[in-house]
Amino acid sequence: MPMKILNSAEMKRIDQKTIQQVGIPGVVLMENAGLQMVKAIEDMRQPTLPMKVAIFCGKGNNGGDGYVVARHLYNRGHKPLIILLGRRKEITGDAKINLNIAVNMGIELLEVPTPQLWQKQKLPLQSFELIVDAMLGTGLSKSVTGFYKEIIEEVNRSGVMVASVDIPSGLSADTSQVIGTAVKADLTVTFACAKYAHILPPAEEYVGKLVVADISVPHRVIEEEGVHTNLIDEQLIREIFPRRKANTHKGHYGHLLIIAGSEGKTGAACLAGEGALRIGTGLVTVATPQSCNPILEVKLTEVMTAALPETTDITISEKAIEPTHHLMEGKSALAIGPGLSLNSQTQYYIQQVVSTSSLPTVIDADGLNAFADCPDKLTGAGKSLVITPHPGEMARLIKMKPEKILKDRTEICRRFSQDHHLWVVLKGYRTVISTPEGEVYINPTGNPGMASGGTGDVLTGMIAGLVAQRLPLTDALILGVYLHGLSGDLAAEQMGENYLAAADILDFLPDALLRFEKE
Repeated sequence: MPMKILNSAEMKRIDQKTIQQVGIPGVVLMENAGLQMVKAIEDMRQPTLPMKVAIFCGKGNNGGDGYVVARHLYNRGHKPLIILLGRRKEITGDAKINLNIAVNMGIELLEVPTPQLWQKQKLPLQSFELIVDAMLGTGLSKSVTGFYKEIIEEVNRSGVMVASVDIPSGLSADTSQVIGTAVKADLTVTFACAKYAHILPPAEEYVGKLVVADISVPHRVIEEEGVHTNLIDEQLIREIFPRRKANTHKGHYGHLLIIAGSEGKTGAACLAGEGALRIGTGLVTVATPQSCNPILEVKLTEVMTAALPETTDITISEKAIEPTHHLMEGKSALAIGPGLSLNSQTQYYIQQVVSTSSLPTVIDADGLNAFADCPDKLTGAGKSLVITPHPGEMARLIKMKPEKILKDRTEICRRFSQDHHLWVVLKGYRTVISTPEGEVYINPTGNPGMASGGTGDVLTGMIAGLVAQRLPLTDALILGVYLHGLSGDLAAEQMGENYLAAADILDFLPDALLRFEKE
């Protein structure tokens, strides 16, 4: 099962079912959460000496997790101080049980229900080696004000390492947006599943290192919730990674047709072709304007090429429609768009080829721009159609500013996929994949060094190459996006982010593939 990404209401229902139907008491879940928090802290800090730890606790169950953390740190020889932002008599339920245990063990408790009492304490946070943020949980829906805001700001100013329980206080689990003042954590340990704020920018910038911890919530309960937003992880990649049998040949791994390139943009065609080859496609043919074909024949030694009729601007002409239909015969997939230009004849050609193609088709770049004024023609009804826009291209398709798209990427992609019966790969940091059935997958790999020309062309080739190999279409997209980002990450480790080029992703793709082939 892919790792799910939940909102606060979904997590609340899952907790309730775990307690009421499965029968795991809330106090046991709280104990497990505290233990996992301590484990993650020690894994990150690896303390050799006792630490002074300030544990800021709110009045709810998030604070209850904090009391468990205090107890286990105390038993490990550390020096925790519980700072309760309220009065002990206000604490109820499972949190009260764990607060009483901590106090009975002799752990120091400081009650500060008001800003005035906090100021009287004059407690220098810089004297602690660690601050544990157990103030506010995943249920927050509006910006923090008053005393809590003051405490959060003081924690952020302290310069001390911060570990947040479940979610940095001040963030909402339901949105990627920062709704107000929030803790900037170095470590966040969340339970059972990730939440939207943990994964998507800008909120995820407050999370630090994210650990998703198992606290014994049964997988069945999560499945029954029917969550449709997923985080791609290594386990999912292992499950869908294709294994080759010994008795096979190139014909078993598909023949991809890529239509790409124009004068000055032959590089886009080459990168797409190389991406398809490196991902294991059996045969690749790149079709390009006639005058561009000699360039491709020199640059691409393992890729076949085809010369198409061209316009006076050296772009593909509408006269190429019939030859293209012949080229599509015997192919297992089509990719169209990289570097094709905005020439009106070429744009008409793109519309005609896409509308008449019966092949699984991946549309990118100028292929998408051809539908900017007629998005209703972009439909996958009765066939397999994938679009791979960046936010600007998506904005042109749906007549929305890119900034608005970035604020609600998952739902915008989900709706477009369902309305147009196609798959969307919305490129960028945390690339989003959506399916016609309404499933959404968020990719965690990739880095800012990949924000350079040509990386999208490589991705188009990789995705289309996997589609050509006849993998289930959603699996092909997940694999292509994840491995593309992982290749960029491996390149950045060796070269640094500032100096990456699209070709470096191709160079490191074999290393990314080997990580899973060896297993």
